[in-house]
Amino acid sequence: MNSRWLTIIGVQESGPAGLTEPARAALQAADIIFGGRRHLALIGAGTRGREWPRPFSIAPVLEVRGQETVVLASGDPFWHGTGTALAAALQPDEWISLPAPSTFSLAANRLGWPLEQATCRALHAAPLESIADHLLPGARLVLLVRDGTAVHEIARQLTDRITAELTVLERAGGPHERVSPYAEGAEYAAPVALAVQILDSDALSLAPGRAADAFAHDGQITKPMIRAMTLAALAPRGGEMLWDLGAGSGSVAVEWCRLGGHAIAVETRADRCANIADNIHGFGLAARMRVVQGDNAAVLPDLPAPDAIFAGGGFDQQLFIAIRRHAPDARLVVNAVTLETQALLTRLSAAHGGSLTRIELAHAAPLAPCAAGSRPGPSRNGACHDCRRNCCGHRPARLGHDRGSADPAVSVRPPARPHRHAGRQGRTPGLAGYPAPHRPAPDNLSARRDPGRGHPRPVGPANDHFRHGFRVRGLRAAGRGAAIAPAGAAHLRAFGARHHRLCHRLDHQGGNVTVHFIGAGPGAPDLLTLRGRDLIAASPVCLYAGSLIPEQVLSHCPAGARIVNTAPMSLDQIIAEIADAHAAGHDIARLHSGDLSVWSAMGEQLRRLDALGIPYDVTPGVPSFAAAAAALGAELTLPGLAQSVVLTRTSGRATGMPETETLEAFAASRAVLAIHLSIHVADQVQARLLPHYGPDCPLAVIWRASWPDQQIERGALRDLTALAARGAERTALILVGETLARTGADFGESRLYAGDYDRRFRPVGAAPRFPEGQE
Repeated sequence: MNSRWLTIIGVQESGPAGLTEPARAALQAADIIFGGRRHLALIGAGTRGREWPRPFSIAPVLEVRGQETVVLASGDPFWHGTGTALAAALQPDEWISLPAPSTFSLAANRLGWPLEQATCRALHAAPLESIADHLLPGARLVLLVRDGTAVHEIARQLTDRITAELTVLERAGGPHERVSPYAEGAEYAAPVALAVQILDSDALSLAPGRAADAFAHDGQITKPMIRAMTLAALAPRGGEMLWDLGAGSGSVAVEWCRLGGHAIAVETRADRCANIADNIHGFGLAARMRVVQGDNAAVLPDLPAPDAIFAGGGFDQQLFIAIRRHAPDARLVVNAVTLETQALLTRLSAAHGGSLTRIELAHAAPLAPCAAGSRPGPSRNGACHDCRRNCCGHRPARLGHDRGSADPAVSVRPPARPHRHAGRQGRTPGLAGYPAPHRPAPDNLSARRDPGRGHPRPVGPANDHFRHGFRVRGLRAAGRGAAIAPAGAAHLRAFGARHHRLCHRLDHQGGNVTVHFIGAGPGAPDLLTLRGRDLIAASPVCLYAGSLIPEQVLSHCPAGARIVNTAPMSLDQIIAEIADAHAAGHDIARLHSGDLSVWSAMGEQLRRLDALGIPYDVTPGVPSFAAAAAALGAELTLPGLAQSVVLTRTSGRATGMPETETLEAFAASRAVLAIHLSIHVADQVQARLLPHYGPDCPLAVIWRASWPDQQIERGALRDLTALAARGAERTALILVGETLARTGADFGESRLYAGDYDRRFRPVGAAPRFPEGQE
């Protein structure tokens, strides 16, 4: 028996007339002929014909192995035809293929298109989104579709996205062939193809990093630029498999598949799995990507082996161990946002190798020339103090400068005093964007003047210190096997080894890099404590709560200090800024308004620093209630009237009040109440206090106590709502209590200074309790 028993024949609409002699001979000799109903009728298969089963399967062909068999296919059997499936199941010497021109070839010949430049796709089962990346201006597509109804469906979808010329090819290659411009509502006969010449298109970029609004998501999505760098770190290659663990929206897996790979997105939450499914459908990736709901580590044993792994959420030690067990040879990229994950990656990097990269993205703006009234003359690096441009005849700095910009100037101030650690071996070194205090500040340590506050705030480092024009934040690690290998743009790669050497050196020199939490007082800069002032002056990094700290307090910062306004920052960003400065060997002054013991959000920062092993200390400040009492000239505790002051507030959007700490509970004691953060609900405060204090109880409202624009309103509790309307809706303190109005004869005096009061320091009477000499 001849080992070649199967002939695959490409059939056109012309039927037998369009077949070659070898194809006719194979048909004549065949015992069995497989094909679709239309093909079998075209060649007159008769009783030898067998239709394909539904759903489609080549199993019936394999069952007659060894018998003379013909399989009929449209045009070229190996272009969206059955030839591929048959060849994969058979030995090469078992079959032969006799192709005919495909519908794609016929369309190119009819339209005069270069076939090698056209995109040819069969959309019988695939959605239009599967060709979204090809909907580009000037592109040509030939789309083989199911029937005339599908022609209209696809034409409507296309015209919603692009401007194009559409041509319909019906029954190409046969006696009833027709080529005509697309007409809405016309009837078209199968087999049919739609030729598309795109004139204009709002096409999505081919590069990774598509905008977030291109995906279905709930906010849990890798940011576009980070995603682009993540894809670069994953190093996708056509046909490779990716595990996207903690997928969120699956955006990284989608981008991976768009580059020719396959992916499995693992996500625990059902709603996010639904978003991933929407993205799979929306991008036409059903054949390349699927979603699995479950715990990351738990599902890994059931997944096909990956070539690369991305962990975007839920990465921990347990998951790392599971990855090493089930995918030891895969490339690994981890995006870390929380400090806990960053710390874990640091440990893993030390144990297994690889690299860590911090990424911080910022939008750059041109800088203006010297502002009017700015200080001319050279700075330490030879450039103008304020704009660092050669506008004063000095050497220009590296940072760019745009005369057309309205942005105020850049300032790097000269040193006013030596650094507190200057006596150690050498000087405290700088790292990753922070200057070495003993040297002139390099160009990447400039500070831009904030037009709203008039003091410097940091800008990014210069390109000559990093490979790209921005600093990096947020650890990411990747690797081969158990290692953690390069991820994204390695902005800090050059600093990696240096970082470890410097930290080691500081430890052995007895350095005690510290975060100084400092209460900056209620507002008046001269109410800052001497200790606080000296700590600010000795710290090359200062983080301050910009909405409440006056700029005069920042004048105590040393020259070239990195000054960061934390008002627009999240807790993670603040701690990352502190961690960077600590790693660079710099003390940090962390300024909060008033005193840190109440409503300062210091506690949550201390817990983060404890977890990172970063030392800190706390310097108290003057609280706002004390400044308000001083402005009133009032002693809040008077004998017989009140000996307690309650600092409290009402529930707010950010922080609620415990059930036991109500205004009514405190008012029942008739203690003096200092009510913070509540002026916007003065009517509610009044209603809740009236039953306990009565309408005549003295009251005062103080706005911005100790600031130059301080405002004081006095009255009784009945007047509270009217007084509140006279000032601003924030930064006000309400004081309520009998001690606010007692004067003259009604004023009770303490026994402490009474002439007949016997005390240790002023013995009185014939037999004092503390005779002289026994103090």
